[in-house]
Parts: sequence; C-alpha cells; structure tokens
Amino acid sequence: MSTVPYEAFLPEVLPYVRDCPEFAAINAIRNACAEFCLKSTYWRRSLEPVTLVPDQAEYDLDLDLGTGIAIIMQAYWDDRPITHASDEQLVIHYGQNWRELSGDGVNFITQDSLDTIRVVPTPTENITGRIHLHVALRPLRTSVRIDKAIFERFAEVIGFGARARLHDTPGQPYEDKEAALKYRKWFQSGYGQATIEVSKASGRGPLQVRYVNP
Repeated sequence: MSTVPYEAFLPEVLPYVRDCPEFAAINAIRNACAEFCLKSTYWRRSLEPVTLVPDQAEYDLDLDLGTGIAIIMQAYWDDRPITHASDEQLVIHYGQNWRELSGDGVNFITQDSLDTIRVVPTPTENITGRIHLHVALRPLRTSVRIDKAIFERFAEVIGFGARARLHDTPGQPYEDKEAALKYRKWFQSGYGQATIEVSKASGRGPLQVRYVNP
C-alpha cells in the first residue's frame, strides 16, 4: 500500500490558518483523515483469511501499522455471511456466558478493539483460511501516514476538515467560528461525495454486514 505523510497536506492548511504552528496543523490533519475515513468508508481493503485455532476466540487482524478497522463491511465463513453483533446483542442471543461457548462453526463476530475480532462460538479445531473480511480502515492516533489514494483524490477535502478543526479551537489566534462552520460544511460535503463514489465503484451500499436484531 502506497502512503504519504500527513505533512503532505500542509499546503492545504497552513496558508489559510494564520499563526497556526505546524504541529497543530498536522494533528488536525490526522484527526480530519480519521473522521473522513470513518464517515465515508472510502479506505477499503480485503484482509488475508483468518485461520482459527482450538480454544482461541480472539484474533489479531493483518493490518498495516497505524491503521484500525472503521467498520467491517462484509464477513464470511467460506461463502456464508457471518453476522456482526455487539456484546449486548450476544447476551440477548446466547445469555451472559456467551464468551464461554465453543463449537465447530462460526455464527457471529464481534470486536473488542480496532485491530482484532472475536469469533462466536470459540472454535474447537484448527480451521485454515475460513474467515474472510472486507473492511473499511481508519488511521489511528499514533499514525504518521495515510493512504496515497486519499491524498491524491481528497487532499482539498481533508484540508477543509483540518481548517474547520483549527478555526474551532478556543483561545487561539486563529479561532474563527464563522470560518469553522464554513469549512465544516465543505468537509461534510466532501466525505459525503466520497461515500457515494466508493459505493458506486464497489457496486454495493456502504454497510453490507448483517447485524443481529436485539
């Protein structure tokens, strides 16, 4: 995956936010990239199949450094869709002891963190390459780089988001509530357009994982 540092976005920010230090601009850019990815689900990737081992419910995902899961778009056990569920929904479905269940197939997945999944029930045997995930990614707060495709296509949009955050910072010489509202509107319009583009390109809506009803 080709990436660029957050500093690459600075020409979209610093000339428009007077007296803003570079470190503050980079932090605003990182936060804008994270929000863009979370709201648009533009940064998507199919992960390497997950191999299950006996008595292990939680699995680390094959993610690049500094990235986490924004949302699981699709999950399959071979060709069968797997339902994504929250802890609360699993309690309703299985009861309070759902984490102690074991079996020879996977009915649900859930997440305890941005870079892992938990399968339910816990497998009882080695199962190679049966869990397939298509996910939308987001940069973590520790990240220093972002996907180059986002920079090439949406650098100006990310700049709007970063400027909105900086102008909305109380007590700073660059605080400007009117400008913050304007750039926030442009930013939201930009990530909305990105959502439409990626959904059309993939031939599906942005949310394809089935969620269990409580």
